[in-house]
Amino acid sequence: MEFIIPKDVLVRGIRRTLGITEKKTTLPILNNVLIKAKKDGIVTCATDLEITLIARLEAQVVEEGEFTISARKLYDFVRVAPEGMVTIKGNPGGMVSISSEKVLCRMPTVSVDDFPVVEEEVASLLYEINPIYLIKMIDKTVFAISKDEARPALSGGFLEVEGNILKMVGTDGYRMALLGVAMEKPLPLEKGIIIPRAGLLEMRKILEEGGGDSPWLMGIEKNFFVLKSDKVFFKANLIGGDFPDYRRILKQEEGNCILCDREELMMALERVNVISSEGYGGVILNVASDYVILSADDTRWGNAQAEINIDYGGEPFTVGYNINYLLSVIEAVDEREVILEIRKEARPTFVKGKGNESFLGVVMPLKM
Repeated sequence: MEFIIPKDVLVRGIRRTLGITEKKTTLPILNNVLIKAKKDGIVTCATDLEITLIARLEAQVVEEGEFTISARKLYDFVRVAPEGMVTIKGNPGGMVSISSEKVLCRMPTVSVDDFPVVEEEVASLLYEINPIYLIKMIDKTVFAISKDEARPALSGGFLEVEGNILKMVGTDGYRMALLGVAMEKPLPLEKGIIIPRAGLLEMRKILEEGGGDSPWLMGIEKNFFVLKSDKVFFKANLIGGDFPDYRRILKQEEGNCILCDREELMMALERVNVISSEGYGGVILNVASDYVILSADDTRWGNAQAEINIDYGGEPFTVGYNINYLLSVIEAVDEREVILEIRKEARPTFVKGKGNESFLGVVMPLKM
C-alpha cells in the first residue's frame, strides 16, 4: 500500500475526524482512523458507533491497500511536516512510513479486521439542503442543549418541519432557543427528530469546511440522520423518545416588554458577572420606566451594579436570572436592539431581536 497526497489535504482530512476519534471509549480501535487507498484516491473513515464520517480525499495511489492508525498521532506529525507532498507507505510488520522531504516517521497500525464495519448507509429519500440553514440553526440553538446524558430527550437538537419552515429547538430545562428557517422546498418530515448534541457539533464543522462540488443532501430514517455530498458522508444515530412539548412554553400571556441596546446589556451583564458567585451566578434586574439597574452580590467578593437605559414605560419591578443563561440567550440575538418580554411569578422570559420573528430565546427567572 502506498499513496502520495498534498500535506494540506491530509491535514484537513484527518483533522475533521478528531472530534469523533478522541472521545473516551472502552474500545481503543475507535481512536483510530481507517484509511483506504483506492485507484481514484483515498477514503478516511472514523466512527464512535454513534457518529460515522467517511470522506474522499484526492491522492495519487501507487498501490492499493488499507490500514488503521491513531488519528491524533497521524495528525500531529503531518501538521508539522514540511509543506508539499506526503508519502505514506505500508511496511512489513504492521508499520507505515510517513515521509515528506527529509522527514520520516514510522508508526504502528492496527488490523483493519478490528475496526467496526462502516458503510454509507444512505436513507431511502434524500433532500437537497442549503448548508447555511443548518449551520445557522446549530449556532442559534446548540448552546441551550443539555449536556446531561441522564436526560436523553434534552441532550439533542429537535428538528421538525412546520409548513415550509424548518425548525430546530434546543433546551436544558432552564433556557430554550428556537430558530425557524423558510425553505424553498418544504421537507416531508412527518415527525420531529432529535439529533445528539455531539452530532450537531461535528455536522457543523463538516458543513463549514465544505463537501466538494455537489450540493448537500439530507436524509432521515427511523434511527439515523444522514448528510452527504460527493466527497463526504456523515451519519448520526438519533435519540429515541419524545422531545418536550416546547409549544406549551410559548403559550404565555403577554409580559412586560423591555427594549434596550444589545451590546450595552451584554456589557452590563459581563461587568456584574465579575462579582457574581461562581456557583450561583445570579443577577438582579431592578427595572424602572426608562432604566434598569443590574446587580450581583457575593459574600466573598462583594457587590457590583451597572445601569443602562431602556425603553419600557411601565410599572417598576424586580426579576433575577442565572447570569450565564441570560447571557447565552442574548448572545444568540443578531439585531442591535433586543426585546425582553418578562413575566411575573417565575414564568418564562422571552428574548428576541427587534424585528426578527425567526429566533426566540427563553430563559427561566430565579425564584426571588
